Amino acid sequence: MRKVFLWSILLGRYEQTSFISDDFELPTKQYGYSMTYILDMNSSKGDDVVVVTATTGGALAQENYSNFVKEATSVLKDKGVNFDFVEVVQSENFEGHTINRFFKEIAQLVKDNDKIYADITFGIKPYTFSMFIAMAYAVRAAKNVSVESVVYALKFTGRSDNEKSSKLCDLTSLFYLNEIAGQLRSGDKPAADRMLNFLISEE
Repeated sequence: MRKVFLWSILLGRYEQTSFISDDFELPTKQYGYSMTYILDMNSSKGDDVVVVTATTGGALAQENYSNFVKEATSVLKDKGVNFDFVEVVQSENFEGHTINRFFKEIAQLVKDNDKIYADITFGIKPYTFSMFIAMAYAVRAAKNVSVESVVYALKFTGRSDNEKSSKLCDLTSLFYLNEIAGQLRSGDKPAADRMLNFLISEE
């Protein structure tokens, strides 16, 4: 079993932020990148870890990726994790075919029995959407693949008491709601609506 961590690197200039969360008990150590927290929280000694990062050739993106790799390497070495980094290059001048090729590359990196942890905070939105669909494809097409966590970092929410923080939110349920939607057939909506009312409270 491998643990596969998927995300897109920040393309612009990095601004230092303090990560907080209502959904996760974060490590006390402050990291520069949200994915480092995900790695820290979900890896243990002896794990086989692959960190897949979508990047571009831009100077700032490459600088951010280099800094992330240094930070993540330090964490994973301290934990005694077996790890590898995979960089998937995405074009900033995208169109349908580039998005499809990106989907194929991400989907083919996932193998049987993998556990997936995804961060959908950064990146060009069509690529992020394509990564999300590739995860759904892998869960259906491969054997015993599961999506363990989908995280999004809310950066600069506009609240004066929180403007220098970035809140890590657990969006894993979004992936599994998509899985439920994919199982429905025409005419199932009335029963499905009742199920959603049961699963998702108004509170």
